[in-house]
Amino acid sequence: MKKIALLIALMLLVSAFTFAVDFSASTVLKGSLWGTDGFSLNNENQKDADLLTVSVSDEVWGSNFRLWAPLVSANPILQDSTGTALTGPGTPYTANIGADGGLVQLRKLNIWVKPIDMLKITVGAVESGLYTEQLDWWQVPNGAAAAGMGWSSDTATAGNGGVNLELTPMADLWILAGISPGIGNNFVVKNGDNLEVGDNTNFGLAAKYTIADFGSVGVAYRNNGGTTAGDKVTWNEMNFRVGFDVSSVEGLYAFLQGIFTIDAGAESISGVVIDEYVSYTAGDFNVKATFPVTVRVTGDTGDDSYMSYDVKAGYKVMDNVTPYVRLEQQGAAILLNDIKFMPSIKLGADYTIGSVTFDTAVQINVPDPDDSAAKVTWSVPFSMRASW
Repeated sequence: MKKIALLIALMLLVSAFTFAVDFSASTVLKGSLWGTDGFSLNNENQKDADLLTVSVSDEVWGSNFRLWAPLVSANPILQDSTGTALTGPGTPYTANIGADGGLVQLRKLNIWVKPIDMLKITVGAVESGLYTEQLDWWQVPNGAAAAGMGWSSDTATAGNGGVNLELTPMADLWILAGISPGIGNNFVVKNGDNLEVGDNTNFGLAAKYTIADFGSVGVAYRNNGGTTAGDKVTWNEMNFRVGFDVSSVEGLYAFLQGIFTIDAGAESISGVVIDEYVSYTAGDFNVKATFPVTVRVTGDTGDDSYMSYDVKAGYKVMDNVTPYVRLEQQGAAILLNDIKFMPSIKLGADYTIGSVTFDTAVQINVPDPDDSAAKVTWSVPFSMRASW
């Protein structure tokens, strides 16, 4: 093992003199110092920064790989009354130390080439984005029913096995087309005499045009594949996005986008998301806010429209200290036909010591107002992020 590690280090050292080699690493720990449930230490699966990122590139080609250290597994420990596993934001997971592949996993690996200046081809891990809020970047609603309340910040493709084609025919226009069937899967499969898209394949298109002294406009389409039974196609999910952002006003960044979703088995649009984000900075003051609304149009009983919100305001009192107040209700949908505000209220501060960034707060969770047995809970959450 030591010989292999030494060989890899030597190869990277040699490469550093030949190509542009960038290393970055990050360690993240989160938990609660104390509160209703006492001390806890955890991390958020698939959301923290990667443990180690290595990029090698020159003008016409490059490669990236990322190592990831998951401290939790994808096995939720909560179940509903039918025994079905509960998932979603805030769901606790079983420990995964030394199991399911070990502590360190290869998360993303890709190679890209630019055969001509305006075309970039990426093979391997692919992803795409259009407009994404920066409070919790992954919490972009996808228009699914409130019971699922899925999140999806990827607009056209996402996965560890795929191909992205990025075209920049002019300086202000970016176009992406991609497929991601996954490792070992075919994009197209044969069913009798018919060729069909593989069940788990996602593919799509995205485009963004930058407008001087304004911002940009963008559109995207994503298809998560599906199956065919006779003449009926059952899609896993499809969605369309159209939006714009504004960055020309000093201190202000904002976007507004519509996300139109077709659920699995649906033949027409079943959910529409009005997704927005705004950030404003004036001197030492900054406020960020998002309050997406999902309108369900299926007409099914119990498939209600819903919303969520997240607002954070801070004021820098020193170069490395920013106290803030944050109000959010992201973990559970707020049904529009029975609005219940059950916010998490945080009073805390972001601060840095050397290369370590800290976030410590006092958090109060307001319970369901219709549950007479529910009580207010509190905690002192913290996060530590060391980057180098």
